[in-house]
Amino acid sequence: MTDTTSAADAIPFRTTDPERLQAEHYYDVTFFKAEKEKLWPHGWQMACRLEDMPNVGDHVEYTIFDKSVIIVHGKTGVKAFHNACRHRGVHLVTGPGNYKREGFICPFHGWRFNIEDDNIAVFGKQVFSEELLDKAKINLAPCRIEFWAGCAFINFDDDAPGLRESLSPVAERMVNRHADKQKMNCWYAIVLPTNWKLVMEVFQKNYHVMKIHPADPQRANLWRRWCRHDPQPQPDRAAGSRNEYRLHGQPQSGYGRPRPPKRGRGNREIARHGGPKDPVLASQIFYGRANDEIMKDIGFSSPFKRLLPFTAPVTRHRPQ
Repeated sequence: MTDTTSAADAIPFRTTDPERLQAEHYYDVTFFKAEKEKLWPHGWQMACRLEDMPNVGDHVEYTIFDKSVIIVHGKTGVKAFHNACRHRGVHLVTGPGNYKREGFICPFHGWRFNIEDDNIAVFGKQVFSEELLDKAKINLAPCRIEFWAGCAFINFDDDAPGLRESLSPVAERMVNRHADKQKMNCWYAIVLPTNWKLVMEVFQKNYHVMKIHPADPQRANLWRRWCRHDPQPQPDRAAGSRNEYRLHGQPQSGYGRPRPPKRGRGNREIARHGGPKDPVLASQIFYGRANDEIMKDIGFSSPFKRLLPFTAPVTRHRPQ
């Protein structure tokens, strides 16, 4: 028996059918412990957007389980350090901020570090031997960090493959999309009482959109077509908007207050080729066709293409 076979057999609740996942992956304590030991300490994790720290001294904190990392914009670039004083391991920061002037100060014994990771002050240093105060031993411990598409990724494993190698071939496919020039519009963080994989899966597929978000005007027509093959009744769009407002406290972006999109040059091009003149339906076709072209560029095909009965050349203009 090879080492590879032995390692595979040791995986709890191992998946043998690629179309069927084991339910224990989402709740079993043994499997969760295996992830903590085998997955998270060795994989690249997106810690923050670089635009979160535009100025020298800006920093953010990234945490996962019992680990905490400081990502800071130093004088020589963005770096990452373990968020732990080298004396007693106390956290130096909690959340984002800017410590360009005073640096990071330990709240326990007052040890101070600058934004380049150097220890610059030890209270009562005369009580320590010179060996213990060696800079290599008391400077902040670095954490591996690499960058892609305007994001900072950290890895706790210094021997793990590089970031670009780990992201291949997705990174190469995203080059034409200029992912590094994209800007963040807004973000919202929340801790959910569920397994992390359930949350990630929801945001990696759109299979649920037509059912969960019926108020989205660009999906409305697709939803109507889907309901022809669905025995369940179609939800009311207005009721969907009210329910989303009630559950989440504020409308979801793009769903809570549906407004017909303005009819731009792309929509006029579709109408000129015999497509619908209704701006909502024209926008739906325009965005659908644009999405098909983008997905084709990066090697994927749209699962909704068969639902769009009309095809027309799509101009490369941005809709007004």
